[in-house]
Amino acid sequence: MVNPTNSRPSMTRILATPFADKEFRHLINFLGFWHFASYLAVPFLGIYMLTVLEMPVSMVVGLGVLSQATNVLFLQVWGPMVDRLGSKAVLSVSSSLYLLSILGWVFTTMPDKYTLTVPLVIALHAFIGIASAGINIATTTIRMKLSPRSQTTSYLTAASLATNLGAGVSPLLG
Repeated sequence: MVNPTNSRPSMTRILATPFADKEFRHLINFLGFWHFASYLAVPFLGIYMLTVLEMPVSMVVGLGVLSQATNVLFLQVWGPMVDRLGSKAVLSVSSSLYLLSILGWVFTTMPDKYTLTVPLVIALHAFIGIASAGINIATTTIRMKLSPRSQTTSYLTAASLATNLGAGVSPLLG
């Protein structure tokens, strides 16, 4: 970070600056609440697949790989869309897709497993990966745009702190 004066600000002041920025605080709140809400359910999907759907561990791991692979592939799709349509539009679409994918888990057992359970679980994992890519690229772009050039490190640290606190606390409460 560029220090315009020769005096060094305190670490507390550096880390508190992003929280004092009203616009960036909205992003911090969104990231914290979003990750809290999404990680309230997602970590337990693996347990659900193993116990209720009685899938083998290899299939559960394979579905996790599928989700990550679609995430990586769709970064190339969402990136140009962010450039063309803007981060907020992509965030709106991808977060809606993510929520619909989580809602789709309700239909995996009706009330028991059925013929379309496995194809539905595969599709849901792919859609979660696609949606996560859009959410990640849009929020990262918003983080970079909102952080002042001379204080990018502290702003990105604050955003990561909110993200990781939300993602870490919610499974413990769940």
